Amino acid sequence: MNIEFQHLNAHQSHDSTAIYIETRTDSAVYLIDAGGGLDLSRLWCEPSDIDGVFLTHAHRDHYENIQSVLKKTESECPIYLTEETVEILKITLQGNDNRSELSDELFGRIVAVDSWCKLNDSVVMTPVSAGHAPGAVSYLFRALDPDSKDATTILATGDFTFESVAGNKGLEIPDDISVDILLVNCPTENAPPDTKTKAIKNAFEQANGGKQVLVGGKSLFALHFATLCNSILDTESVGREVTIRLVGQPAKMYKSLGYGAENIELVAEYAEPEEVMSQGSITISAPDTLQFGSTKRLYNHIADSRESTFIRLHSSNTKMKTEGCTVTSYKWFLHPDEQDILQFVRNLAPFHAIFKHANLYELRRFAEADLTGIVAWSNDDHNVHTLQNSNGMQFPEWISERGKETIRNDRFLTFGQQQRSNQIFEKLPDVTTGTQPVVAEDEGINIEQIKPHLRTRSHPPTNGGKTKYSIHVGTEGSEEQSDTSGEVKQSSLEPELQESVSELEGKINNLLQKVDGHIERSEERFSSLEQEVNSLETKVEKEPQPNPEVETDRKASQKKTKYGSPLTSRSESTGRDNSTVTGIFTQNRKGTFIKIQNAEELPENVKDGDEISLEIKQREQTPISGD
Repeated sequence: MNIEFQHLNAHQSHDSTAIYIETRTDSAVYLIDAGGGLDLSRLWCEPSDIDGVFLTHAHRDHYENIQSVLKKTESECPIYLTEETVEILKITLQGNDNRSELSDELFGRIVAVDSWCKLNDSVVMTPVSAGHAPGAVSYLFRALDPDSKDATTILATGDFTFESVAGNKGLEIPDDISVDILLVNCPTENAPPDTKTKAIKNAFEQANGGKQVLVGGKSLFALHFATLCNSILDTESVGREVTIRLVGQPAKMYKSLGYGAENIELVAEYAEPEEVMSQGSITISAPDTLQFGSTKRLYNHIADSRESTFIRLHSSNTKMKTEGCTVTSYKWFLHPDEQDILQFVRNLAPFHAIFKHANLYELRRFAEADLTGIVAWSNDDHNVHTLQNSNGMQFPEWISERGKETIRNDRFLTFGQQQRSNQIFEKLPDVTTGTQPVVAEDEGINIEQIKPHLRTRSHPPTNGGKTKYSIHVGTEGSEEQSDTSGEVKQSSLEPELQESVSELEGKINNLLQKVDGHIERSEERFSSLEQEVNSLETKVEKEPQPNPEVETDRKASQKKTKYGSPLTSRSESTGRDNSTVTGIFTQNRKGTFIKIQNAEELPENVKDGDEISLEIKQREQTPISGD
């Protein structure tokens, strides 16, 4: 059995790769993703020889050149993807007049997959949930050599995360699957892990403060933000009402994918911004720029308002110049960090790890990491490279014989003898695909940070676009709804609400008592300080004017003492050599002064304003010790 690979857009998005699998009985070419810069003329074979195209998810950079693929491949060539990705592409492509012809041809060739399926007599394939975006998957291939009966497993990750995203479970490979060849996308997360939590917290905080909040992001980012808000409000019981609306294309996707909308309004179309924006509300739209689409239109409505906030969810560092409303940007970047990717590779222990979908510098950083016993590829060429032939796994041509032997030994010592399955069509391992219920905490959201700002619950529209309002008091089943006019009905919840109000009043009274105690203690302290000031004002202070006779002595003393240091002074004008006073040596813009501290030691004939000659001595200080 021969297995080879070839990058087809290594100098651009570097996400499209051809996999060649040839056995004695079958020969197949599979294309993973159709990203930017894809050039099928680079193929080792003819484009018409492609036997299947596998789209990992519905982010545009992974299907950007699907039209070229459709034109150059046979009409029988299937396009594999998940049902969720199909729904997203329908809304994205069919709603665009310029892509209507593309969508008709594409959907005529789509094969939606959610479990193991047979590609030919030698190869089976299954999608594996990969987090990252709704419907995003990795593809797991198993190829059986009809002669040796050995099965080789290939995993093409696509973009992935280890945590769930919008209910799409993070990438996890069952322990009973041994991966031999790994093609791993490695863009890495460089935003703080709590970025998404901060964005959601800010939206609730601003809305509860009475501002109208606009959240703008790419369609799937906006949808993801909405699913998290809905999940959080399902988890927490809140009181004051703030409306949350998802508008435009993301609203269509949200509904089509079957997400719960108990706490948000879905508004696919609207005539005027006022219909979907109001004070104390959160409106979520697409895209993440102000150049076109709903976000541009809605932002123009609030741009000059100081009572509005625009929250931008983006995947790049593009800065925006705005005036008027408050603008905050958060990097909504759904990829794992570098160390998590490396540990994932070590845990899988493939023979080949092919790093892709990053620039050459980043690829080499991965390939040069500590991956004992693993052949790491970071190539950015468009050549065909052999991974396996009839003699077993093969090494790249740039590895020396000594290097090959080292890898073999390290692999044996680290991983032992790798077991293979020869039951390729029987008892295939179960894998996870499909959308699960959204749980915000499973998606990296710290609800404890958001709780202080959760005073809201929004409500879905009823017939005619009107909204039913609900009262929630935090007990299961304790919910009453109003009629469609929005007027809240009297209900049996009134005693419970009254009890809650009484409890809050008790807490407020306790706080007021504490404040009164603090005020009383502050007044006592102020009175004490006032008495000390009055006492000090009765003391005699001597502030001699600068005297040429003592100026030299003063300057000499300055070199030996710091301003503000305690000093002892001997009076020379009274003839009493044993008359000693103490004071503080100070200096300001008006001159240098000695403030007498024990005036009672001065002779009776010394009056206020008299000039006296002083011998200045430094008093020993007791050192102050401490940390």
